[in-house]
Amino acid sequence: MTVNVSSSILARCACVLGCAVAIAHTETATAAPRTRGDEVARGHRAAAGEVLVRVRPGTALRAMLRDPLGDVENEEALAGGRWRVVRSRSRSADVLARIMSARTDVEVAEPNFAVRLTGSPDDLTGPLWALQNTGQSLPNGEAGTPGVDLDAVHAWDVTQGSRRIVVATVDTGVAQQHRDLAANL
Repeated sequence: MTVNVSSSILARCACVLGCAVAIAHTETATAAPRTRGDEVARGHRAAAGEVLVRVRPGTALRAMLRDPLGDVENEEALAGGRWRVVRSRSRSADVLARIMSARTDVEVAEPNFAVRLTGSPDDLTGPLWALQNTGQSLPNGEAGTPGVDLDAVHAWDVTQGSRRIVVATVDTGVAQQHRDLAANL
């Protein structure tokens, strides 16, 4: 496979422009910035005063949140509406999770634990030449040119970002409707 150098440069510029737009958008579109930072909940780092809540089907969450807490500063829907991020102005994540878990209209309430990726997945880098091109071949016989890529793996080693930058994976490859996963998402 022959790679045109100007195509590679154009692809890199497009990627940089896309990242800049995404970063600018996240800074202006953030619904409720966290001002309380982090706390330790159940021995792990979590967002202070923030809980992930899964409500039972048919529950009117807004009515539920109006009482008895009285200090919920924000809630937002996740994953089709049954999951919510609930933020309290004064309660810790542990206390808020206990209060919410005791309710009959709540299935699950857990502190919003911080998680961190400990490595790069290697199962899909073969066909993703733009991220890391090692000269890998596809079943049809095409081969990449080593080094003609975005150096994404090296970039991940250089910076962890900051709290002001939100990075999301749009397509994780998870089959959300798969029978083993659908009930757990």
